Amino acid sequence: MFRLYVNGDGTIAPKGVKAIATHLNAKGYRQRQGRLFNNKFVQEALRETAYIGTYYFNRFDSKTRQRKPESERVPMPCPGIVDQAIFDAAQGLLERRNIRKTAGRSVNNPILLSGMVKCAHCRGIMSLRTGKSGKCRYYACLKQAKEGKTGCKGCSVPMPALDNAGTDALCTQVLSPERMSALFLEVQTSIEKNNDTSAQDRAGLTRKLQEADAKLSRLYDALKQGTVEQDDFFRRRVGAAKAERDEIIRLQAQAERRAAMPTAVITLRKLEAFSRGMEDILRIGDIQFRKA
Repeated sequence: MFRLYVNGDGTIAPKGVKAIATHLNAKGYRQRQGRLFNNKFVQEALRETAYIGTYYFNRFDSKTRQRKPESERVPMPCPGIVDQAIFDAAQGLLERRNIRKTAGRSVNNPILLSGMVKCAHCRGIMSLRTGKSGKCRYYACLKQAKEGKTGCKGCSVPMPALDNAGTDALCTQVLSPERMSALFLEVQTSIEKNNDTSAQDRAGLTRKLQEADAKLSRLYDALKQGTVEQDDFFRRRVGAAKAERDEIIRLQAQAERRAAMPTAVITLRKLEAFSRGMEDILRIGDIQFRKA
């Protein structure tokens, strides 16, 4: 999977997640339970750190199956089967291809409402049409443009009129003073809740670090007293305990850095100023920003 995702197999170019699942199924490979591979399985496999030597226990709640916070996960060393370099390359590709972080094609299109406007008759996409040697621009039914009135009797709307109507709705409803006030209260509540949670997390990590130190001490005491031997099993237990302790220290440092960061002071006046500034940009700003 990693080789196909990053380099291909020497005869084909690198494949995406969906193409890898299709390729594996066509080759007759199956999951452990005999099920076919799918996008979700491949995506999760490409992010799994066990393949480079660290498996995390206690990742999911046994009842809800929801992911637990990083502070509750327990790292355990295991044999690595994937080279670190190819794993890192795969993470970079996954990050760049993350649709939640990458602007879609419609955002990069210079037409404000591209991909959002649909024909009232066929519900198909409406696209740019021009008239009078390009002086007039319209949103027009794409199906009618391709198939004529037999495909759809269609409709067309002057582009400036529809763009302005959409912008007006956004400014008067989304950026309204009433909504800004409600948002202000939500932000205040969220900041207070995060501060409380952050303090609890740091206290929990302190307790976990004490427990990890105590675990290591018990192992070394048992070795001194001769109740255990310094064999491979003992060394693995010590290694796992040290890895757990190091991970807690890392999370602790991360939490301390977050706590030390100054909290942005957000006031209702600032939100109102933001609303006015956004309205100006949404009406006359750069087209790509307005689309985004």
